[in-house]
Amino acid sequence: MEINNKFRALTLTLSLTLAACSGSGEPDVTTPTQPPGTGTQPDTTAPVITLAGETSMTLEQGQTFADPGASASDNIDGTLQVSVTGTVDTATVGVYELVYTAVDAAGNQTTLTRTVNVIAAAVEVKTLRVQAQSYNNFEDSDVGNNGGHFSNDNVDFEATSDTGGEYNLGWTVAGEWLEYTIDVSSATYSVDARVASEVGRGQFRLDVDGQTLESPTLPNTGGWQAFQTVDVGSLKLSSGQHTLRLTILGGDFNLNWIEFNAIADADGDGVADGSDVCPATQTGASVGSNGCPDSDSDGVDDSVDTCPETLAQARVDAQGCAVVEPLNEVAAANNILVGGADSSQPGFTLYVFDSDLESDSSTCYDGCATNWPPLLLADDDASGVASLATITRTDGTQQVTYNGRPLYFYAGDQNPGDTNGDGSVWHIVELGLVGDFVALYNESTQLAPIASFWREDGVAVTRLADRGRDRHAKDITFQDHYDHFLAHYWEYRTARIQLEDYTPLGQSLIKVTWITEAELGAREFRVWYNGLTTTGQFNFNPQKEEEKVNPNETGTVYVGRGTWDDNFEKVSEEGHQFKYTLDIVDEWQSNGPIIPLTTGRRMEFEASQFLLSPPAGTRLNYYGTTFLYLTGQPGVHPFEWDRSEFDDSYPIAAKGLSGGDTTLGYNYSEEPAGRFMGMATNMSSENAQPWVEGRRVHHTDFETGEHDERDDNIVWTEQIGKAGPHYINQSCANCHIRNGRALVADVGGSLDKWVFKIGDENGEPDPLKGRVLQPEMADDVAGLTSEGNVTLGMWSELENGLRSPNYVFTGGTPTQFSARIAPQLVGLGLLEAIPEADILAWVDSNDADSDGISGRAAEVTDPVTGDKRLGRFGYKASTASLLHQVAAAFNTDIGVTSSVMPTPDCGSEQSGCGESGAEIDDENLNKLVKYIALLGVPARRDYDDVEGENLFTEIGCADCHRPSYTTSAFHPMAELRSQTIYPYTDMLLHDMGEGLADNLADGNASGAEWRTAPLWGLGHATDVMVRDEKANDSVSLAQSADDINRVGYLHDGRARTIEEAILWHGGEGQASKLAYEALEDAQQLALLKFLESL
Repeated sequence: MEINNKFRALTLTLSLTLAACSGSGEPDVTTPTQPPGTGTQPDTTAPVITLAGETSMTLEQGQTFADPGASASDNIDGTLQVSVTGTVDTATVGVYELVYTAVDAAGNQTTLTRTVNVIAAAVEVKTLRVQAQSYNNFEDSDVGNNGGHFSNDNVDFEATSDTGGEYNLGWTVAGEWLEYTIDVSSATYSVDARVASEVGRGQFRLDVDGQTLESPTLPNTGGWQAFQTVDVGSLKLSSGQHTLRLTILGGDFNLNWIEFNAIADADGDGVADGSDVCPATQTGASVGSNGCPDSDSDGVDDSVDTCPETLAQARVDAQGCAVVEPLNEVAAANNILVGGADSSQPGFTLYVFDSDLESDSSTCYDGCATNWPPLLLADDDASGVASLATITRTDGTQQVTYNGRPLYFYAGDQNPGDTNGDGSVWHIVELGLVGDFVALYNESTQLAPIASFWREDGVAVTRLADRGRDRHAKDITFQDHYDHFLAHYWEYRTARIQLEDYTPLGQSLIKVTWITEAELGAREFRVWYNGLTTTGQFNFNPQKEEEKVNPNETGTVYVGRGTWDDNFEKVSEEGHQFKYTLDIVDEWQSNGPIIPLTTGRRMEFEASQFLLSPPAGTRLNYYGTTFLYLTGQPGVHPFEWDRSEFDDSYPIAAKGLSGGDTTLGYNYSEEPAGRFMGMATNMSSENAQPWVEGRRVHHTDFETGEHDERDDNIVWTEQIGKAGPHYINQSCANCHIRNGRALVADVGGSLDKWVFKIGDENGEPDPLKGRVLQPEMADDVAGLTSEGNVTLGMWSELENGLRSPNYVFTGGTPTQFSARIAPQLVGLGLLEAIPEADILAWVDSNDADSDGISGRAAEVTDPVTGDKRLGRFGYKASTASLLHQVAAAFNTDIGVTSSVMPTPDCGSEQSGCGESGAEIDDENLNKLVKYIALLGVPARRDYDDVEGENLFTEIGCADCHRPSYTTSAFHPMAELRSQTIYPYTDMLLHDMGEGLADNLADGNASGAEWRTAPLWGLGHATDVMVRDEKANDSVSLAQSADDINRVGYLHDGRARTIEEAILWHGGEGQASKLAYEALEDAQQLALLKFLESL
């Protein structure tokens, strides 16, 4: 690197006497005289010093400093001499002080200080690119160069097709490292790396001069030579040579180069100005990643660090105090149990012994224990995965067990991953394998904390997410919106709420804390519903604590501004969050006196958001979600209410909770179209902001960046121009109308809300179009060839009153195709959380029980891990997870690539498909996944009416539409774990007969096989699609009275009613259809009423 650093060092030691000069060049000397009439009164007035120039000056290192000087005057003595002390060393960066002093004849003294800040001189700093092959030391896990290029040692290199390098490092394995010598100028650098991977999940660490940067988890870039540049972080380096160590934390990925680019860092603390929360940190101070002082480098700002001398590398809490970190004896790798990081053999396979099955302890001692060393406890509790415990061995040591079985290593395993001990009586422990499928989630899944729980002191804690709303839950006038979303809903308009309920301890106290993203003017927290005069009336609406009139009532308290973590603990004085508290100490009855709090009482509450001055948007006043809480019990409840009863609502009975605790209470604001738009009732407080930001992704046009609701929503410039080059539609919300199904087009209308999967005569992707027909083309890409359009042809009207669709393709009818209309989105997170074993229990591929139903499991390859997964989503269950489904829709429907699916849909002979890579970042992709996963499921209505439900079971519908499941205890989202749900699906593939068949197979699903459709929300489908009388989005505003004729069911919208959908059942559904047709009219109506109640 070249450094242009030319300067002249100047050190000034100043001890100067300054005075006004006469024409002779000699100082004027004024003899003090006593002013007339003052007598012997003493002089107590100090002189006044005036600085020439600024009181604070900044110089670059090496510049010449000339003191501008100062003058002094006195009310009696006139002009005085000024002495100056202090030094300014312009060769050395630092802050210097010059102190000016003046003393009058009476001894009165004045001092004034000038600060001179010498900053690092601007130097020409060139970008430094470190090629992967320029290493000078290494540690590699195997023998030989697997790539066969560049080196003859054990480091694995191959020739690269990427720009900017001849070779790339490959075959990376955790624990390997390379060292490089780098020569740099003194500066703060951003660090980027050029990586590629076909599997993703890799990670590495960079160490230099005691500074450490860890890369993000590396994406699946779409191929081993499909390189992407990833941001690793920033660090500050002094001028000269340094040793850079690259350590592989997790493979498998390729690395081409690492690049250092100088960035603006005015205070020289190693944090880029754009990310520096404390932009004027004192030179030499130790700072955290946000640029604020962190003297013990524990990641907690000094301003909130109550333990400022924590040992290096210690794990700390939000206050910066060391906490005991559990030692992990067990881990999971490649779906088996292995030794954890704190075991005697990290990464080595663990085994169980059949002989232990008949014992409460271990039966392996002496020679057996030599060959099969027991896994011993490393600290007080076994940890690393779920279901761990311990037993005591005869020598008193504690051996770790899994599901009650003692765990052992095998002496014959030489390397991590070896399974040489697996045999007839010793076995590896498979984790997350269900039959031939790898489970999405298992005992090793990292779980988000639960939001409602019993604290150790016996207090019931409930934490909730909230968002700003137009009106109250029970307001019914035309202009009132409760379910709909207002402009800027994702900007500073969410809240987190915590209830700490002491009533189980016999105390009349519930402590409320709520944190908003913008400061409140009025602090409204309404409790104990009344509604006698207005539908937003509550018995207790406390005043501000400092303004309350009645001293016997509690008031709302403003705590302050800053940043709070998910445990409602303050972690920084910086930030735009605002905390408020309220103590609820009484129950305010609608039809009785105010009484002390007790357990089991219904308490409705609402936290309004009356904003003082929001950073975005102009509207100030918002209301909040209405929650129903039962005192003394963690959690809130979906509610039902009788308008004639002016009191708190009632919890909906368990049978009505279609989505478990995620279920939405009934709608009382006359917004039937909003039933699929609500956040899960039990949403954890930390998910409030990510959820609304995910909704923004859902409603964004990826061609224009515009939001489809409210004209004053800002354009998202970062997303402009990402749709395409080929695509179907520009946004998710354009097809999934209010998160429901798309409307069926008119005859001759373009099918821009449908997906047409296409194939050649062998079922392979069309060589000129790919797997999915994408009729639209980006405006700003020249030279594209259209894939053709598709419109709805005339319906074929059948003799039985049913209809089937016909399609008109402008680019030629594909040899094979499958038409699919956009489906509804609610409940997908819960479907993902159903354990694989519970779904596979219904598999009967060969119809062994001869009931005519032979459900099969869909087999899907995970695009990230390559694992064999159970298919769950899509009409033919062609995707395994919600992340997979969302990424696939982005890829083919909108033409936006991601780390999950980085390669555009492209035929083998097609050009102009766009480049591989990730156009939408993981953060926004995951926010959209979270948004969809945590949509609340509407409650079942008329759940006490069992006639139609019984008929549904009697005629065999429930044999495929399985009513209920309990979701997995290992789903990462707390809201979705261990929920009893009623989706009415077995999630399996069934042959539905030739009438519904298309001619294109999808995975292992034939053209006639379809996944059993979940039925929850079925009765809301029409309302969601066409009955938005309070419209505020572009799709709703464009609706017409004729839209009722565009409602359709089944995969292609051919069924105009729920009854028509039943009558289309053939194949494995034929018997149930015939049984339905044999029912009496009243029975058919009862069954349809049941379906409408879902």
